[in-house]
Amino acid sequence: MKRRDFLKQAAIAAATPLALTQCSLLSPMSGEKVSPNVLLIITDDQRWDTLSCAGNSILKTPSLDRLAAEGVRFENAFVTTSTCAPSRASILTGKYVHSHGAWSIGWPIPEGQRSVYEILQENGYHTGHVGKWHMTRARRTPVPEADRRGIDDWRGVGAFLPYIHEDGQHHTEWEMEQALEFLGQRPKDRPFILGIGFQAPHDPLVPNPKHEKLFEDVVIPPRPYAKESRERAPEPAKTAGGLKSWEYKVGDPEKYQNTMKNYYRLIVGMDEAVGRILDTLDEQGLSENTLVIFISDNGLFMGEHGLAGKHYPYEESIRVPLIVRYPPLTKAAAGNVRDEMALTIDVAPTILETIGLSIPEDMEGLSLCALMQSNAAHKTWRRSWLYEYACPSGSPPMEAVRTERWKYIAIIPSRGPPSSCSILRAIHTRSMTYRDPWIMRARWSRCEPSIRNCARRRITVSGARIPTTPTNRGETNCQRRKRKRRRSLNMGGNERSNA
Repeated sequence: MKRRDFLKQAAIAAATPLALTQCSLLSPMSGEKVSPNVLLIITDDQRWDTLSCAGNSILKTPSLDRLAAEGVRFENAFVTTSTCAPSRASILTGKYVHSHGAWSIGWPIPEGQRSVYEILQENGYHTGHVGKWHMTRARRTPVPEADRRGIDDWRGVGAFLPYIHEDGQHHTEWEMEQALEFLGQRPKDRPFILGIGFQAPHDPLVPNPKHEKLFEDVVIPPRPYAKESRERAPEPAKTAGGLKSWEYKVGDPEKYQNTMKNYYRLIVGMDEAVGRILDTLDEQGLSENTLVIFISDNGLFMGEHGLAGKHYPYEESIRVPLIVRYPPLTKAAAGNVRDEMALTIDVAPTILETIGLSIPEDMEGLSLCALMQSNAAHKTWRRSWLYEYACPSGSPPMEAVRTERWKYIAIIPSRGPPSSCSILRAIHTRSMTYRDPWIMRARWSRCEPSIRNCARRRITVSGARIPTTPTNRGETNCQRRKRKRRRSLNMGGNERSNA
């Protein structure tokens, strides 16, 4: 090899990102690189604040606390659609729902959209799934093979099974046993990806009988402003499922205590199951070379905003726990808590980068690998993202843009998936860098008139309404210059009240 070619190749190697060069371990026997395994754990309806490592002083989750201590926990993790199947499809495809097309519960991932299971299967991985799938019209009947999307070892359920099986076994324990069986029977000469879809803590809230006495003598504090917010709930919610769910779940103090305690009891059972699975990874010598991702498909209201359920893009519904552990990347940053906004659509890109595969260009999420390796702030990370919901569940279609400080919510009166004149999507895709509502306001003013006029007919704004003029009180010269510049981008006086 010529010296010039050698130096060129060396320079290319030196420029390879650290996340890609650390992805594989060496086999102690052969010295060859060993591809990482993947364990993807998805719970159902679990809020971000239901971990003791996240500050919950009543609920104890030692297994997930251990995972967070050995990995990285993302304090601000969110779903891009707060309902089961569309959110799970976003996790597996790395795409917003308007891109992957599985808008509703029971909708399979459309043909032409690839799941991370399919990508890994094509690259030699043994793939398995245990528990809830929900991206199929089957519920308690066998799931059609076409809906399984890249699963070799299928141990899944279409949607829900009774928490107490006919033989008396609790469903969470059955899911755990299926996962342990997969780990024991997997081919030992191939890497694997195993997805576990825990049904817990989704309602009906039926805990394991051995946990029925937990929290018996505890009074769980009511949610802030829950009662006061009931009459101020978004207008569509007063005739939709959210308020009805409020009545039977948290409508009085006794119902609230019963709901919260059973919800916590289901999480305790799930945490115990996760602990057994992590112990099995240790026993099989797999922990050092297995990427473990723990996330929920959405959060849950427990009376806040006068709601109980999900769908609406308030924090309680969209914010979820997210923990990632992969020792070759996270050991130096073990126990870190990151503040950056992580999304469900980031899971698939993270898996692909960790195992050394290229991320498809049509994936819209970001790999979390850079955030998993150190304490350093990521200066170019996202500062805003788009929320979408259009599941025919009784709640209206809606969209939102969330930034680091602000949220803009649009409730769309029409039924069905938002059309091509989706206003917030149109505004959001023009810039991923705005930091406050004044720039959002300017983006609104500069979008195409056809989109703007369509939006005026279709949306009503609820939640944090963006004011028409900023306050000037106490601003610095720099802030004043920025305000004037933004104002120069703003629209004419007749349109200011329409945002």
